[in-house]
Amino acid sequence: MGAGMAEKNQETSTDKAATIGMVQTPQTKQKLSVGLVISLVLGSALISIFYATSTYKTQTEHVVELADGRSKQFEVVFTELKQARFRAMGIGADTLLRSRVTIDPFIKRDRAALAAQIDPFFAFLKEKHEVNQLNFWIPPATMFYRAGAPELGQFDGSKFRASVVAANARQERIMAVETGQGGVIGIRGIVPVIWDDKFYGLVEFVSDFSLPLNSASVESHFQWATSITKERFAQVERARNEKEDAEKGEDIYINYSDPATRDIIKAIDFDPRSNEHKIVDNNGQKIFVKAFPIYNFVGKPTITIAMVDDLTDQFNAAFKSAVIKGGILFLLLAAALVAAYSKLDNLRTGMLGSIGAERRALKDRLARGDAAIEKLKDLETLKRRYFSNLMAAINSPLLAVSGQISGIKHALEAGSASNKGDIDNRVDFSIQEIDSLRHLVADYEQIELFRQTLVRAEAKPLSVPAVLVDVLKSLDLSRRVPNLQVNIDVPDEMPSTYGDSRLLAGAISRLITHTTHASGSGLLNISLRSNGEDSLILNFSGSAYAGSLAPTAALLDEARQFMAELSTGFISDGKREKLIGIILAKAVIEHFGGTLEAGSADAPGFLVRFPTAA
Repeated sequence: MGAGMAEKNQETSTDKAATIGMVQTPQTKQKLSVGLVISLVLGSALISIFYATSTYKTQTEHVVELADGRSKQFEVVFTELKQARFRAMGIGADTLLRSRVTIDPFIKRDRAALAAQIDPFFAFLKEKHEVNQLNFWIPPATMFYRAGAPELGQFDGSKFRASVVAANARQERIMAVETGQGGVIGIRGIVPVIWDDKFYGLVEFVSDFSLPLNSASVESHFQWATSITKERFAQVERARNEKEDAEKGEDIYINYSDPATRDIIKAIDFDPRSNEHKIVDNNGQKIFVKAFPIYNFVGKPTITIAMVDDLTDQFNAAFKSAVIKGGILFLLLAAALVAAYSKLDNLRTGMLGSIGAERRALKDRLARGDAAIEKLKDLETLKRRYFSNLMAAINSPLLAVSGQISGIKHALEAGSASNKGDIDNRVDFSIQEIDSLRHLVADYEQIELFRQTLVRAEAKPLSVPAVLVDVLKSLDLSRRVPNLQVNIDVPDEMPSTYGDSRLLAGAISRLITHTTHASGSGLLNISLRSNGEDSLILNFSGSAYAGSLAPTAALLDEARQFMAELSTGFISDGKREKLIGIILAKAVIEHFGGTLEAGSADAPGFLVRFPTAA
């Protein structure tokens, strides 16, 4: 009885333990499920943040790249227009100096007479051609007369007009951008006044420096600001204006396209002497700024032009786009991961103990075994199907020959002379079918022997560009196929791959010579590029591959090629070589770990991938 009670108590304890386990297990599963779901959601959020950050960086870099391109456009347009002003002012000065009546008052140093002659002419130039000043200088650098300003007396400008001093000393013309008294930057054409081989001084045409700047601004959508060096600022006796002037290093910006640009230049920090652009944050704005120098007549950079553009809208649009894409990715990724997790009941069960882990491992091994068995079955089925197709291809010509021979026998038994033509036709047809069968079997034997050669081939590191050069030299396409235009795009330094150079050269040669089967003329493009760090991509394309024999996926399938030979008559018209060549090329490339693909219908050709050598 005591033993019975003990046994009963033991069973009761076991039942309680089982009951407790049954009660606690769902709670544990629930806790693990919530934790994993939160982890999946956080992981999705982290991936989405990385993606959005990368998208934002890519888009903003593109915006900055476009802005940098527009800055180069600004500089080109400005330079062209500046040179055009130089030429125009030189022509104007030369034309003016051709008239003795116009220039005679200057030769005689008669200011009143000169004013009478020059002021109407200057008024016309200012209205029609935007010439700001027309000055007459006498050595060494004395302002004799400024057109339209008779109240301005003569004064010495040698302190701030080095170009006038140099032009008087050399007695030659100078075309330059120079800052005058008070900080006035002008495009200046200075031409010597020489009459009867005697030098009398200079005539100077001055155009507003803002003219080419405004035109370049319209073309490039940039605003601008101009500066002069601190040294030049002191020489030209310009008074400091704290409201307008912006000091940046050794340069002081004094002129601006508009007040907003002035405020930006004064607020931001950048180096006017740097050749690189800079993106500056200015109270929430994204400002693109880049400067380039203007050299004076002796080649010294005394002026800089800063190009300014507000890229805030573009950056905001890029940020909005990145957030939207990141949000969509987060929703899709989180939903997909949670949905996938909800179906993994075995995974949640396996986390409760080692038994579940062993069951999963066993199930995984069984699944891999089943997959391997299925692959073996598929391979066996494929081999049988291929052998069946081959036998069918062989049987067809044999039946035809047998029937023809029977017909010949009956014709001979008839003994009629009229049957001679029928007998000849039957004999010719039989010979043709036997020859087709012979070629088919020979091709199959050639491919199998070639595969046995591949097994003995030794893979060594080699250079694909070097092999390609050797192939093109040996083919000598310019002589053999004169109607074929070849374009080659192969970088100098490319990673190496593994293979046999002789076999690989033969494979590449067969891919190139396939153009003679396809068209024999047109354009052949050969390019090689690296796809990251794991593969090389050799591309053959162009109109030379177009036509009825353009490379297709069927062309790369051995079984379908042999069947196609009999059904389309490739052997009889002499084009069977293209099939064998492609098969052999495919076998070589795949033996050394590569792949051979056919191009699309829109871009016929071949695409070869080689694994890079480690």
